[in-house]
Amino acid sequence: MTETKDETKTARPAARINLILVPTDFSELADESVNYAISVAHQLGARILFFHCIERYDNTDPDMFEARRDRALSTLSDLVKRVKNGGMEATADLSDGVPFVEIIRTARKANADLIIMGTHGRTGLTHMLMGSQAERVVRQSSCPVLTVKSAKHQFRMV
Repeated sequence: MTETKDETKTARPAARINLILVPTDFSELADESVNYAISVAHQLGARILFFHCIERYDNTDPDMFEARRDRALSTLSDLVKRVKNGGMEATADLSDGVPFVEIIRTARKANADLIIMGTHGRTGLTHMLMGSQAERVVRQSSCPVLTVKSAKHQFRMV
């Protein structure tokens, strides 16, 4: 009689989510994903890292760039305060460059366990011309990405 190994696979334990990266462009859609991320972080006992990337163009006026930077830092600070006032941990980071590249870079640098971000749900020509930062993050991120689509954007048959 030969002895066989038990070939039943044991379920892999769920990964602990300690840090959620929440990229935001401060739009209405991003506000929805921020609220969703705060709720998820609260349920999981996770920390939040809010992130904003300022796209720098070749002809960007340095004063205008600094003004955008100052507004972004202020808004990120408000988000952090909001979360901390709710008894949770949060920090913020700001970068300039190509948003999806900087989101992925920040997630790796911070060892994020999850990214929660909004998606506009563009299709067709608009998608082709504008692209999708969220789609690029989903395809290239080394950690899971949860996308939040606004309730205002409903599926349309084409």
